[in-house]
Amino acid sequence: MTAMRAFKLAKNEKFYTKLLKDYPDLWIYMENMFDEEPDSLAVLAERMQGQRFAVTLDIAHAHISKTPVQIWHDRLSPYIMHYHLNDNGGKVDEHKPAGEGNIDWKNIFPMLKKDATKLIEVRTLEDYAKSKEYFLKL
Repeated sequence: MTAMRAFKLAKNEKFYTKLLKDYPDLWIYMENMFDEEPDSLAVLAERMQGQRFAVTLDIAHAHISKTPVQIWHDRLSPYIMHYHLNDNGGKVDEHKPAGEGNIDWKNIFPMLKKDATKLIEVRTLEDYAKSKEYFLKL
C-alpha cells in the first residue's frame, strides 16, 4: 500500500468513526463509485467492522472498472449489505435496464447475497419494469 493510499484510508476511517459516534442511529453504506479495484473500499470496510458501516456494491460501476465484477463481489462480500442494479455497455455508467447492456447477469445475479437489499437504479418507471421482469426470469 502506498503512503498516500494509507493516509487517505486513515483519514476516511477517522472521519467515518467520528460521524458514527456523533450520530448513533446512523448507518453508512459506502458505494463503490469509480474505483478501478475493490481493495481500498475493502480495507476501509474491514477497519470499520462493527461500527454500522457496510458496503453498497454497484454492479454497473464494478462492470466499467478494470476489475471483473466477480472479483469485486468476492473481495467485498463480507461487508456488502446493499446492491445497486442496472446495466451498461462496459464504458460509462448508463443506468440502462437489466438485459440492455452487456453485464453477464446470468452469472452475476445468482451470486448476490440473498439477505442484502437491492435497488434497481434506472431512470424511468418503464426501465424499472423492464429490469424487474428481466431479473424475475433469471
